[in-house]
Amino acid sequence: MDLVRNILKVLEQGDGLTSAPQYVLDKVGELRVEHERLTVLGHLHLMDDAGLITLQWEENERWGSDPMELVAIRMRWQGYEFLAAAMNDTVWRKAQEVAGGLFKSMAIPTLNMLLQSIIKGELKLG
Repeated sequence: MDLVRNILKVLEQGDGLTSAPQYVLDKVGELRVEHERLTVLGHLHLMDDAGLITLQWEENERWGSDPMELVAIRMRWQGYEFLAAAMNDTVWRKAQEVAGGLFKSMAIPTLNMLLQSIIKGELKLG
């Protein structure tokens, strides 16, 4: 989940519309050196499936290359909403504490509800 959060932070720091994949890979690498390129790419696919981002692909006509090339990454509204809840380090750490060993296994909607619950508690809204 930390990698998902870091990718969304990088996308938000970009131009706000689309980011070049290499920019994202480079910036995520600066945030967490241990993340391998394939791990980041795998998470990008999962984040696309979850509706947090959109991956834009184009046909690659270069000989000996993959038939499709990732050319842009755009954060979707769900991504912005999740990041808004996950941005604050104190809220993020508290969610990790509350979830304990389940934190890394939580689905994005469940984690988002937990983050929102912590925020509401901090604001004394519920």
